[in-house]
Amino acid sequence: EYTYSGGEQQLKVSAVELAAGLGIPTTGLKTGSPYTFYNELILKDGRVFNPANTNGAFQGISNYNMAFTWQAVVVCPYVAPMAGTYTVIQDDWADWAAGDTVKITDVAGNKLDLSQVWPNTAYGSVVSPLQISVDAATGTATIPANITFGNYGSYNAKTLSGSSGYVFSCTGVITLVIHVDAGPFGDQGFLKLILKKK
Repeated sequence: EYTYSGGEQQLKVSAVELAAGLGIPTTGLKTGSPYTFYNELILKDGRVFNPANTNGAFQGISNYNMAFTWQAVVVCPYVAPMAGTYTVIQDDWADWAAGDTVKITDVAGNKLDLSQVWPNTAYGSVVSPLQISVDAATGTATIPANITFGNYGSYNAKTLSGSSGYVFSCTGVITLVIHVDAGPFGDQGFLKLILKKK
């Protein structure tokens, strides 16, 4: 419950508050998962507004600044070192199969080098190191665009804009969605790469 006192407001929730609202321990929250919140506005005259009785179109128009529905992601701080051996959980680029093991190396400045992941040396060679930056407070990963990370013989593969992800030290999981271009084969879309530290 919150009483509006004017001005701009920020909606946020802590892991402790979220877990209490769900009736579970904080250890039951899944790091990296989005949780959807539904707000209700009760005016002084008793009228109630919420997602059920408000036109959905209004909620999606930023000019109205409605936050009846919003999402938050459970994050944990990035704590180096994260270098080591990882098990591949998912590789949509298909350089690796689920269960394969790969190496990740640390780079100064809260960065990780994925050059031993993409490209798999069985299929290609490194052109430029595929390095990602990680926000220390949230574990949010930034994957730069236009990194030609692999030569696959008949084409070079590079990153495109819009890639995103998380590196969670607390769980040892790296989850990235990387926008890939495969040269003459074009835009390959957003490919998920999930790795779990051994």
